[in-house]
Amino acid sequence: MRRELEALGHRFRSRADTETVLEAFLEWDTGCFARLRGMFRGGAVDRVEQAPVLARDRMGIKPLYLANRGDDLYFGSELKALFVHREIERRLSLAGLDSYLSLNYCAGAATLVEASRSWLQGTGWSGATVRFARNRTGDCR
Repeated sequence: MRRELEALGHRFRSRADTETVLEAFLEWDTGCFARLRGMFRGGAVDRVEQAPVLARDRMGIKPLYLANRGDDLYFGSELKALFVHREIERRLSLAGLDSYLSLNYCAGAATLVEASRSWLQGTGWSGATVRFARNRTGDCR
């Protein structure tokens, strides 16, 4: 993919996969995710549409956790990334716990936390208008 992007005129400053994925997103928009192989998950902002874009690999190896409160969407590669926000309740999901104790993993979109869900493998999403705000610690969300 990197060679193909270079042939299209993209110039790279590093050898990082992240830079390649970002350049691919700039070239092919959400179509870039169908071109990716291996494990990945991530998010970006479509600056033209001012919309968030999230994607996860087809096998679901890399997790992507989501929670939303009102108009705010929180996401991270681990549940603890969501917990830095006071808006996310830390209440045990009995359905998620039942799944975990029965199967040794949480099935489908279930997680061990009621306020969150796991993004299903091989899926992507783009949607609502992005609004950046800073929380009390100064982190963008």
